Amino acid sequence: MLLAKPFSGDIRVNREAKTLREAGYAVRVIAWNRGSGKREYGRSSDGIDVCLIGPSCKTRDFLSLIIGIPRFFIRAFIEAIRWDHSIVHSHDFDTLPLGYVISKLKGTKLVYDAHESYADMISDDAPPIIVSIIRRFERFFLASVDLVIVSNRRVAERIGANDAVIVMNCPSRSELQMRDIGHVTDSKYLRIGYFGSLEPGRFLTEAMEIVSSSLAWNMVIGGDGTLRPELQRFVNGSDRLEYLGSLPHSDALRESARCALLLVMFDPSNYNNIIGAPNRMFEALALGIPPVVTSGTLAGEIVTEENCGFTCRYDKTEFKSLLEMLAQQPEKIRLAGENGRKAFGREYNWESQASRLLLAYQKLVGG
Repeated sequence: MLLAKPFSGDIRVNREAKTLREAGYAVRVIAWNRGSGKREYGRSSDGIDVCLIGPSCKTRDFLSLIIGIPRFFIRAFIEAIRWDHSIVHSHDFDTLPLGYVISKLKGTKLVYDAHESYADMISDDAPPIIVSIIRRFERFFLASVDLVIVSNRRVAERIGANDAVIVMNCPSRSELQMRDIGHVTDSKYLRIGYFGSLEPGRFLTEAMEIVSSSLAWNMVIGGDGTLRPELQRFVNGSDRLEYLGSLPHSDALRESARCALLLVMFDPSNYNNIIGAPNRMFEALALGIPPVVTSGTLAGEIVTEENCGFTCRYDKTEFKSLLEMLAQQPEKIRLAGENGRKAFGREYNWESQASRLLLAYQKLVGG
């Protein structure tokens, strides 16, 4: 597997690697150590062999990415050709050209795993000409890929992969503990939680502003990112906000289960947010805690179809009205949470998704 980010921070890649290993495949991950830039060899707690390589790269810095990725490609290529393998599994477009070259040189199968529409994802930071070039190159490489995996049907449509296998980013039953599910902490306030990257475009500062003046709600936040200094100023100025710092995934799930709602809103001005189905939304369903998602998105469609959460325009006035309504009608929160648990048990769990991944791999190896 090739990954242009740290392996430890990508839950989807961890789940896929673990699933394949448990099915009898030998899995090795070559990932970009963007933090220290050091070369490190190790084995994850799930028995996955991992090689982290440099160079270092600044967060959310497109120029740093452009300068660093050729060096990462060269180092990853040298590492990859040392090993015998039957499949090269490229996660996202930023490792697809590298995977293509390695597969051609080694005569192996090539898997393209599109977590999202990469061109749309970088559109806020990259010049339009770069976005256009990436779309063209993606279509070129798709013609040579042996298997395409996507995170949802909308991504498949967007990148033109009509025969893609859909493997959604859902949590597994083993990641959850029954004592963590469906528990809302006893408090005179209803609690809304946000757990994830502290970055723009996630309605975070807007939500903090609304909750700070609310009579019925408080808010707990976990994560790290460029908005951390601004978040600290909000927290220091309000007794309705609590910041827990950067949390391990297991702790984030436990804190999520103590909330009445989970904030999973993304700015729809970026098209990738319209066609995306966030990990946190599926985790909310699994925990029986209704998510609040942006209306007019794929996440909004799922929440509406399953009646397992609440949709809201990316707008402070509408968000405030939603919180006020739910404070007066808490039964809606309980019913949505129950529906989320049902949807998780029926379809939106990793066990269901893993079966699609394994069947696709079996066909690939058998072919």
